[in-house]
Amino acid sequence: MRQHIIHTFLTIASLAFPFGSALAQENGSLTYSKDDIFTGVSLLRLKPGSNIDNTNLAGWQLTGTHYFTRRLGFTAEISGNYGTVNLPQNGTGITSVDVNQHSFLFGPQVRMLHWKRLRTSLRATAGVARANTSVDSSLAGPRDVGVYLTNTKFAAAIGSAIDFQITPRLYYRIQPNIFLTPFAPTPDRNLPLPLGLVYRFGQQ
Repeated sequence: MRQHIIHTFLTIASLAFPFGSALAQENGSLTYSKDDIFTGVSLLRLKPGSNIDNTNLAGWQLTGTHYFTRRLGFTAEISGNYGTVNLPQNGTGITSVDVNQHSFLFGPQVRMLHWKRLRTSLRATAGVARANTSVDSSLAGPRDVGVYLTNTKFAAAIGSAIDFQITPRLYYRIQPNIFLTPFAPTPDRNLPLPLGLVYRFGQQ
């Protein structure tokens, strides 16, 4: 399963980065920041059990990117998402459980379009994700109610950032992703959509 995720991740990345580089447009009149910090809210769909439908988890995301050149940078990302899962009948009398997932991802980021009021970039990251299920009962555990056990797994993501200028340093960001996690028997392909603000500083 882990090999399947790694293969999918590398395949998408190998196709996406040359495409991103081809779209990159140089413009000597524009400035390029050395560092970006993004903070925002996110929505993640997680499948917490084999017989349980995907559940929406709301949360936060913090991302930092340092650019070694005008185009190529390195990104570190942490996020947390939280929610309550309604359970099907399971014989325990428990009708819901609290679920959360935290991820820690790292990888390269490439700037694509670099216009005055619109900036876009593409990145591929990998790391770990930890899903935690909390059953509020001393008589039953996660397996008894049909949710996966608390676990830490390899995870990978590929996504883009679309930034709209508010001020020369402050931008509004939409950051769609494809997020791959192996908590289910077959890897989940989630589509989180973080929204928030990015602050740029330093100059190249």
